[in-house]
Amino acid sequence: MTLMVFEIQKRESRTFKPISFDDYVARHLAANKDEKETDFRERLRHAVESKRAGQRCDCGEPIWAIGSAETGYSCFTCTTGESDPSEDFEIDMAVAPGTPTVEEMNRCLAEFKPLIKRVKTLLWEESQGKRRQWSHEYAFAMEIYEVVKGDAKRWPILNDASDSRVLDWLIPLPLNLAGAGLVQEAARLSLAWAEITEADNFLPDRAVLLAEAGLEQEARQQIRANIERFPKDAWVHIKAGAALRELKDLTGAEAYFRNGLELADKDYDREGALDYLIPLLRESGRVTEAADLEAAEQKRLREDEDDADVDIAHLPGSFDDEPLATQVAKVGRNDPCPCGSGKKYKKCCLDASVPAAATE
Repeated sequence: MTLMVFEIQKRESRTFKPISFDDYVARHLAANKDEKETDFRERLRHAVESKRAGQRCDCGEPIWAIGSAETGYSCFTCTTGESDPSEDFEIDMAVAPGTPTVEEMNRCLAEFKPLIKRVKTLLWEESQGKRRQWSHEYAFAMEIYEVVKGDAKRWPILNDASDSRVLDWLIPLPLNLAGAGLVQEAARLSLAWAEITEADNFLPDRAVLLAEAGLEQEARQQIRANIERFPKDAWVHIKAGAALRELKDLTGAEAYFRNGLELADKDYDREGALDYLIPLLRESGRVTEAADLEAAEQKRLREDEDDADVDIAHLPGSFDDEPLATQVAKVGRNDPCPCGSGKKYKKCCLDASVPAAATE
């Protein structure tokens, strides 16, 4: 079993070591030579099916299928008296309905390996400034979509196996395609991939690219659908405003930028809303209003910094002899998280109270 497979299964199974049904039966029979194979298989099969059906221990925790096949239906802790199952096995298909087995994951990894290699090559070529063939990239993105659609287990395996590189390539692709004149292809790709992952990224960008192409009716339909689906997402409102600005609807754009600012609960989101709103106010001749808004935000940030300095001063130990950390470079919400988790920043450390150090 590869390390990646183990880590995915470990996370899904809450730290049990996953093992296939047949592999565990072989291990058990090797250690218990007097055990009748057909009887043990039947007991283990019933335990696995019961766990998948939601059977719980008397204490309320999910049962441990392997232990339940031996001692009756109970959880790991009640069976062993221990709290950490990380050194013990659990049948992979007993983890949860829909969780891929080790065999399924290995088959997927073998199938996905050439796809991941092609994506890494595309990202490397981009980093080298090589000319990109957008029609080919569109066709490749739709090829991957066809591979993963219809089975919810396949996309997480592919994305984890690529360290999120597939997603890093996909997210900006629709706007890149639209910029190259492939608007209909970009619209189709955004709609398709929103079925698989990151709908809150693909669909707002779809509204923007439709607006940039002058497809007002389609853009407004997408905006309405986005707001209905993600009413509390600051960036969905910000992107709605960006789309309306492209359509020269400055009143509507301002309203959505202000909605995004009101919904923003992180500095990065507030900055995004203001990056759109302040220039719009200036271009509309409301220079004083723009300056006041900018000054108020700068004051708020200074006050937050002062509060942080006070908090640091009261931490145990002394930092008097240590230089202050240099200013942290901004990390985009869709960039890989600098903590090294492999997740996108917005899905990882963006919610942390202390920003992670990173570069653009």
